[in-house]
Amino acid sequence: MALAGIVVGILISLAARAAIDHRSTLRVVITGYWILTTTIIAMVGAILGAVYPAVTRWRRKIRLRRWLTNEEGFQPRRGVFPGS
Repeated sequence: MALAGIVVGILISLAARAAIDHRSTLRVVITGYWILTTTIIAMVGAILGAVYPAVTRWRRKIRLRRWLTNEEGFQPRRGVFPGS
């Protein structure tokens, strides 16, 4: 999904550059460095967007396991688990 977004974004940028070059004297330069930088930013964003929910779910699962096993010293936050 991220790769498709990267490709579509680059294609839209190139189309916009062509339209601006055609209708204006303004020069738009799109370099390989720009494409590489935006690709890296998009991939990091996609990875973080996938990892954050997984880590949140994992932490919640650990808290639930502690609550279910009534681990000594465990204090659930109010409203997180049934009956708390």
